Amino acid sequence: MYRTILFLLLFISLLSQGKAYSQKTTGNQPSQTIRGTVIDKASGHPMPDVTIMLSDMPGTGTTTDERGQFVLPEIPVGRHNVQASFLGYEPGIFSEILVTSAKEVYLDISLKENVNELSEVVVRPQINKEQPLNKMAATGARMLSVEEASRYAGGLDDPARLVSSFAGVAANLSSNGISIHGNAPHLLQWRMED
Repeated sequence: MYRTILFLLLFISLLSQGKAYSQKTTGNQPSQTIRGTVIDKASGHPMPDVTIMLSDMPGTGTTTDERGQFVLPEIPVGRHNVQASFLGYEPGIFSEILVTSAKEVYLDISLKENVNELSEVVVRPQINKEQPLNKMAATGARMLSVEEASRYAGGLDDPARLVSSFAGVAANLSSNGISIHGNAPHLLQWRMED
Protein backbone atom coordinates (compact mmCIF):
# COMPACT_ATOMS: atom_id res chain seq x y z
CA MET A 1 0.00 0.00 0.00
CA TYR A 2 2.82 2.32 0.89
CA ARG A 3 4.42 1.75 -2.54
CA THR A 4 1.19 2.53 -4.36
CA ILE A 5 0.76 5.86 -2.58
CA LEU A 6 4.39 6.76 -3.28
CA PHE A 7 3.95 5.85 -6.93
CA LEU A 8 0.77 8.00 -7.23
CA LEU A 9 2.46 11.00 -5.59
CA LEU A 10 5.40 10.71 -7.97
CA PHE A 11 3.05 10.42 -10.96
CA ILE A 12 1.00 13.49 -9.91
CA SER A 13 4.14 15.58 -9.36
CA LEU A 14 5.40 14.69 -12.85
CA LEU A 15 2.07 15.72 -14.39
CA SER A 16 2.04 19.07 -12.58
CA GLN A 17 5.57 19.86 -13.81
CA GLY A 18 4.43 19.26 -17.40
CA LYS A 19 1.66 21.82 -16.95
CA ALA A 20 4.13 24.35 -15.59
CA TYR A 21 6.39 23.98 -18.63
CA SER A 22 3.52 24.16 -21.10
CA GLN A 23 2.57 27.71 -20.04
CA LYS A 24 4.12 30.74 -21.74
CA THR A 25 7.55 31.56 -20.44
CA THR A 26 7.52 35.16 -21.75
CA GLY A 27 4.99 36.32 -19.15
CA ASN A 28 1.91 38.44 -19.72
CA GLN A 29 2.61 41.68 -21.51
CA PRO A 30 0.11 44.43 -20.64
CA SER A 31 -2.16 45.45 -23.49
CA GLN A 32 -4.98 47.88 -24.20
CA THR A 33 -7.61 48.67 -26.85
CA ILE A 34 -7.54 51.41 -29.48
CA ARG A 35 -10.99 52.65 -30.50
CA GLY A 36 -12.09 55.43 -32.76
CA THR A 37 -14.33 56.93 -35.40
CA VAL A 38 -13.49 57.88 -38.99
CA ILE A 39 -15.41 60.68 -40.72
CA ASP A 40 -15.23 62.52 -44.04
CA LYS A 41 -13.57 65.88 -43.40
CA ALA A 42 -15.77 67.80 -45.87
CA SER A 43 -19.19 66.38 -45.03
CA GLY A 44 -18.70 65.08 -41.48
CA HIS A 45 -20.40 61.78 -42.37
CA PRO A 46 -19.02 58.50 -40.94
CA MET A 47 -16.99 56.42 -43.39
CA PRO A 48 -17.57 52.63 -43.49
CA ASP A 49 -14.94 50.09 -44.65
CA VAL A 50 -11.90 52.29 -43.94
CA THR A 51 -8.76 50.22 -43.34
CA ILE A 52 -7.12 50.89 -39.96
CA MET A 53 -3.70 49.35 -39.34
CA LEU A 54 -0.67 49.67 -37.12
CA SER A 55 2.29 50.32 -39.40
CA ASP A 56 4.80 49.20 -36.77
CA MET A 57 2.97 45.87 -36.23
CA PRO A 58 2.37 44.15 -39.60
CA GLY A 59 -0.77 42.04 -39.69
CA THR A 60 -2.54 44.07 -37.02
CA GLY A 61 -5.51 45.95 -38.39
CA THR A 62 -9.25 46.19 -38.88
CA THR A 63 -11.92 48.04 -40.87
CA THR A 64 -14.58 50.48 -39.77
CA ASP A 65 -18.23 49.46 -39.50
CA GLU A 66 -21.20 51.25 -41.12
CA ARG A 67 -21.07 53.93 -38.39
CA GLY A 68 -17.37 54.61 -39.07
CA GLN A 69 -16.26 53.06 -35.77
CA PHE A 70 -13.36 50.66 -35.26
CA VAL A 71 -11.79 48.63 -32.44
CA LEU A 72 -8.22 47.31 -32.28
CA PRO A 73 -8.11 44.97 -29.23
CA GLU A 74 -5.08 43.69 -27.32
CA ILE A 75 -2.53 46.23 -28.54
CA PRO A 76 0.71 46.02 -26.52
CA VAL A 77 1.51 48.98 -24.29
CA GLY A 78 3.90 51.45 -25.92
CA ARG A 79 4.04 53.92 -28.79
CA HIS A 80 2.43 52.92 -32.09
CA ASN A 81 1.82 54.42 -35.54
CA VAL A 82 -1.82 54.22 -36.67
CA GLN A 83 -2.73 54.59 -40.35
CA ALA A 84 -6.24 55.02 -41.80
CA SER A 85 -6.64 54.57 -45.56
CA PHE A 86 -9.54 54.50 -48.01
CA LEU A 87 -9.66 54.56 -51.80
CA GLY A 88 -10.01 58.13 -53.09
CA TYR A 89 -8.88 59.71 -49.81
CA GLU A 90 -5.51 60.87 -48.51
CA PRO A 91 -4.25 58.45 -45.84
CA GLY A 92 -4.44 59.63 -42.24
CA ILE A 93 -1.23 58.82 -40.36
CA PHE A 94 -0.97 59.27 -36.59
CA SER A 95 2.54 58.67 -35.29
CA GLU A 96 3.71 57.90 -31.80
CA ILE A 97 0.27 57.23 -30.27
CA LEU A 98 0.91 56.30 -26.64
CA VAL A 99 -0.98 53.20 -25.49
CA THR A 100 -1.01 52.77 -21.71
CA SER A 101 -2.54 50.01 -19.63
CA ALA A 102 -4.59 52.48 -17.59
CA LYS A 103 -6.95 53.81 -20.26
CA GLU A 104 -8.24 52.96 -23.75
CA VAL A 105 -7.03 55.16 -26.59
CA TYR A 106 -9.80 56.89 -28.56
CA LEU A 107 -9.00 58.45 -31.96
CA ASP A 108 -11.19 60.84 -33.97
CA ILE A 109 -9.93 60.53 -37.54
CA SER A 110 -11.09 62.77 -40.39
CA LEU A 111 -9.96 61.88 -43.91
CA LYS A 112 -9.65 64.44 -46.70
CA GLU A 113 -10.73 63.52 -50.21
CA ASN A 114 -7.84 63.12 -52.64
CA VAL A 115 -8.68 65.29 -55.66
CA ASN A 116 -6.77 64.66 -58.89
CA GLU A 117 -7.31 67.02 -61.80
CA LEU A 118 -7.42 64.99 -64.98
CA SER A 119 -7.22 66.16 -68.55
CA GLU A 120 -10.30 66.25 -70.77
CA VAL A 121 -11.46 62.98 -72.28
CA VAL A 122 -13.40 63.01 -75.54
CA VAL A 123 -15.33 59.87 -76.45
CA ARG A 124 -16.49 59.42 -80.01
CA PRO A 125 -18.29 56.35 -81.28
CA GLN A 126 -16.98 54.29 -84.17
CA ILE A 127 -19.97 54.28 -86.51
CA ASN A 128 -20.19 52.94 -90.04
CA LYS A 129 -21.78 55.88 -91.84
CA GLU A 130 -22.72 53.82 -94.87
CA GLN A 131 -24.96 51.62 -92.74
CA PRO A 132 -28.11 53.27 -91.32
CA LEU A 133 -29.06 53.22 -87.66
CA ASN A 134 -32.48 51.92 -88.71
CA LYS A 135 -32.02 48.23 -89.55
CA MET A 136 -35.37 48.19 -91.43
CA ALA A 137 -34.07 50.57 -94.11
CA ALA A 138 -32.94 48.17 -96.84
CA THR A 139 -31.62 50.71 -99.37
CA GLY A 140 -31.03 54.40 -99.75
CA ALA A 141 -30.06 55.27 -96.20
CA ARG A 142 -27.16 57.58 -95.42
CA MET A 143 -26.07 58.99 -92.08
CA LEU A 144 -24.52 62.43 -91.64
CA SER A 145 -22.84 63.66 -88.48
CA VAL A 146 -23.14 67.24 -87.24
CA GLU A 147 -19.55 67.90 -88.32
CA GLU A 148 -20.24 66.64 -91.85
CA ALA A 149 -23.45 68.65 -92.09
CA SER A 150 -21.63 71.85 -91.16
CA ARG A 151 -19.13 71.30 -94.03
CA TYR A 152 -21.80 71.39 -96.76
CA ALA A 153 -22.23 74.79 -98.34
CA GLY A 154 -25.71 76.27 -98.12
CA GLY A 155 -26.97 73.75 -95.57
CA LEU A 156 -27.62 76.45 -92.95
CA ASP A 157 -28.43 73.77 -90.35
CA ASP A 158 -31.55 72.78 -92.32
CA PRO A 159 -31.75 69.04 -93.12
CA ALA A 160 -34.06 69.52 -96.12
CA ARG A 161 -31.69 72.04 -97.67
CA LEU A 162 -28.69 69.85 -96.84
CA VAL A 163 -29.96 66.70 -98.61
CA SER A 164 -30.94 68.67 -101.72
CA SER A 165 -27.23 68.75 -102.60
CA PHE A 166 -27.28 64.96 -103.21
CA ALA A 167 -28.06 63.62 -106.71
CA GLY A 168 -31.73 62.84 -107.37
CA VAL A 169 -33.00 64.76 -104.33
CA ALA A 170 -35.23 67.81 -104.68
CA ALA A 171 -36.32 69.80 -101.64
CA ASN A 172 -39.49 71.85 -101.45
CA LEU A 173 -38.58 74.58 -98.99
CA SER A 174 -42.12 75.91 -98.71
CA SER A 175 -43.57 72.66 -97.29
CA ASN A 176 -40.36 71.20 -95.83
CA GLY A 177 -40.80 68.09 -98.02
CA ILE A 178 -38.15 66.10 -99.86
CA SER A 179 -38.63 64.35 -103.20
CA ILE A 180 -36.20 61.56 -104.08
CA HIS A 181 -36.07 60.36 -107.69
CA GLY A 182 -39.46 61.91 -108.45
CA ASN A 183 -41.44 60.29 -105.62
CA ALA A 184 -44.03 62.38 -103.83
CA PRO A 185 -42.78 64.12 -100.65
CA HIS A 186 -45.60 62.68 -98.51
CA LEU A 187 -44.40 59.12 -99.32
CA LEU A 188 -40.94 59.76 -97.87
CA GLN A 189 -40.10 59.54 -94.21
CA TRP A 190 -37.01 61.28 -92.89
CA ARG A 191 -35.93 61.85 -89.33
CA MET A 192 -33.09 63.23 -87.29
CA GLU A 193 -31.48 60.82 -84.84
CA ASP A 194 -29.06 61.52 -82.03
